[in-house]
Amino acid sequence: MDINVAVLDIKNGRVDAFLLGLPVAYSKVKELGLKVALEFPLETSEDPAIVLPKGSDEMKQKLNEIIKEIKEDGTIKQLEDKWIKQQ
Repeated sequence: MDINVAVLDIKNGRVDAFLLGLPVAYSKVKELGLKVALEFPLETSEDPAIVLPKGSDEMKQKLNEIIKEIKEDGTIKQLEDKWIKQQ
């Protein structure tokens, strides 16, 4: 994925959100006047973030609800075990 293209897609409304590493997210949001909508740690050396356009409060709320649900029901743990801990 070309992060620059993805961030511009957010800014121009072509996509609603995407996941990327936190340091890069903060760099790009500062550069383009966006905001990091959500941060969550994974059990890896990377801290991903979801970037949304400013004013995406409804989307942020929905994402937070989904993430809370999948943390509580064990889905995040299953995905980490399957995809991250194999590396």
